[in-house]
Amino acid sequence: MRARYEEAEALLPHSLAKLVHRARVRPVWLDDDTFWYTVRTGEGVRFHRVDIRSRLRSPAFDHTLLAAALSTATGTCVRPGALPLSRLSFTRDEVEFSASGANWRWHPATRECRRLPNRPPAPDETVAPDGRWALRVQDHNLVLRDLHAVEEDRVLTKDGTPTLGYGVPPDPMALTSLLGHIGVTLPPAAVWSPDGTAFATHRVDQRGVARAALVQSAPPDGSRPRLRTFAYAMTGEEAQPTSTVLVYHLEAGEWVESRGTPLVTPFESATAFGRTWWSRDGRSLYWHEGDRGDRNVRLMRMDAATGEVETLLTERSDTQVQTHPIRYHAPNVLELTSGELVWWSQRDDWGHAWLRDTDGTLRRLTEGPWLVRETLVVDEEARALVFTASGREPGLDPYVRQLYRVGLDDGRITRLTDDALDHDVVVSPAGTHLVDVASDLATPAVSRVLDLYGEVVVELEAAEADGLYAAGWRPPERFRVKAADGTTDIHGVLYRPHGFDPDQRYPVLDHMYPGPQVKAAPVRFPQSGEIVPTAEAAAMAALGFAVVVVDGRGTPYRSKAFQEHQRLDPGRTAFIDDHVAAIEQLAATRPWLDLSRVGAFGTSGGGYASTRAMLHRPDFFRVGVSAAGDHDDLVYQPAWGEKFFGLPGETDYAAKSNSALAHRLEGRLLLIHGELDDNVLPYQTLRLTEAFIRANRDFDLLLVPNADHTLVVHGAYTTRRRWDYFVRNLLGTEPPAYEIGPFPLDLGALAELLGA
Repeated sequence: MRARYEEAEALLPHSLAKLVHRARVRPVWLDDDTFWYTVRTGEGVRFHRVDIRSRLRSPAFDHTLLAAALSTATGTCVRPGALPLSRLSFTRDEVEFSASGANWRWHPATRECRRLPNRPPAPDETVAPDGRWALRVQDHNLVLRDLHAVEEDRVLTKDGTPTLGYGVPPDPMALTSLLGHIGVTLPPAAVWSPDGTAFATHRVDQRGVARAALVQSAPPDGSRPRLRTFAYAMTGEEAQPTSTVLVYHLEAGEWVESRGTPLVTPFESATAFGRTWWSRDGRSLYWHEGDRGDRNVRLMRMDAATGEVETLLTERSDTQVQTHPIRYHAPNVLELTSGELVWWSQRDDWGHAWLRDTDGTLRRLTEGPWLVRETLVVDEEARALVFTASGREPGLDPYVRQLYRVGLDDGRITRLTDDALDHDVVVSPAGTHLVDVASDLATPAVSRVLDLYGEVVVELEAAEADGLYAAGWRPPERFRVKAADGTTDIHGVLYRPHGFDPDQRYPVLDHMYPGPQVKAAPVRFPQSGEIVPTAEAAAMAALGFAVVVVDGRGTPYRSKAFQEHQRLDPGRTAFIDDHVAAIEQLAATRPWLDLSRVGAFGTSGGGYASTRAMLHRPDFFRVGVSAAGDHDDLVYQPAWGEKFFGLPGETDYAAKSNSALAHRLEGRLLLIHGELDDNVLPYQTLRLTEAFIRANRDFDLLLVPNADHTLVVHGAYTTRRRWDYFVRNLLGTEPPAYEIGPFPLDLGALAELLGA
């Protein structure tokens, strides 16, 4: 069994980067037609430079020579495969970069690395496009620093307080517990104008918002327990955080404040996820704002010089409005130089592209029972929109993105990709080229530069996964079954246990996340850029379980009605019925699935779901592990419940709470929660334990000191406890004495973990 634990540890999400090389390209643009990127290889990290005009991809420099020069200049050993470089720029004969807390210029001809007098930006600073200015948050205020001159920092605001902060998110999204533990401060949220002469940010007002409290029982320094309080609005409460959009003009040294109504922002701030952006000419700002529950969402435009705000269009719904198929994403909105706008809407149930003419008329560009995923760019010369969509091609997986063009005037759609892969696309700054990373569950990512007609301009990378296969990983099986209604198609993946023998019978684990804001089942190869909340499935398969991940009704990337199915379910149990139906259909043709031994696990929404499964279908789910579960949405931030399930009075939140079914617990259930979880408060789990105690039900509880919502602090221990629980109670084997290696706590690893 110990060997299985070792295989499982090698397949944990933070370990996969060591097993898949050249996984994907994330361009760092130098100008409209050139960029650099890094990839991990067997020799370490390599830097490449791409010149689209010349159709050239080449090493950015001689890694060995630069490492030797930097070692000499810094007096420390720098390996060619671990060059600590950032903010690269190139001339014909030189390379400039930041490393080791300084800026450097390297001359390949002389092999000399010379330190420059100007200062590099710090990790907690947001940098202007021209690299001159750096912005940071200091004591809840904004401070500007000139990177090209030695002068005093410019304090831009002076009235910031813990409840009135500039460039910061509302407290529930601030990651304060996690970042405080690793000693990291995030840079301020700021959107620089195209010419770098101004930036937009926001002021978050949390005055009057009720506060939550967390106790750090075991501070690392051994001091007495510490109390932390912070603003935390809950579902149905009147007082909510608000955000006001601001613009700072550097040359004039003046602020311009939005004259519109402050935006209600209980969780993500006004500029999060690209939700505030500049017009091409730098004269205006756009954003979208919604009311409580997002029944009415408006596209706004602000004059950056005066602060005057106008409403360009309004989207209304009896349930909720989205501007992208998933919640935490930039809106699908594009501006044309003509004044026209491309807008994404679910007004006919499926998300499609619409065109807003200059007179305000809105007309559709696409239609049908399929989904526009991203409106990427408008080819203005040809009057065509380039976009990705899923579900349009018969026979293709409805979650796989393909690339298309549609004429703005004739509505003619042309498919630009002819494979069955999922295409993750980034647009160049000038909107003339696309960086496409294509993959599926069995195909390592292939990265290319395309033109706006889908033609390959530059081949970039083909991922190498020999190490992943050597670790025992095999692609999961993608499946399609019927939902519990017997009619609706639902999809998912099935991981076979390592050492699979069809003549054996294997316990089944359901790695759950019910949405509604993100899907759970992957469609892409590991390390190809897909972030799913079920990334531990492969590791569990290594332990000897058959692992199922299901996207039942209530998840995104299908129709609006499909995603909102949970809103119409008073007991929020239909998604569990879908999971049961899926597993039973799989077992009908796979007798090696042992339905007498089924377990469920998940984190956050998956923590709720795995507990709900144990309570709703105790006859089916025998063992569960629930981590950081949002067991009662009445004591959670309202951006979740009010948007997806309805305002208080419209939905029975008590019936949706897991405490309402506590008396139905029969199997073995382990509850895990971090004591410093400032997203889903640990009191959610403690309230559920109170309900279990009142119902005289036995359960197991692990409250983790110092851990936040990600549970990455003490993540190795909590992961091992989860493994042991299923091995002992579902596999029927005594787990080995085993210690998983420490989880990484550096900012880069956390960015990968959080999907940044």
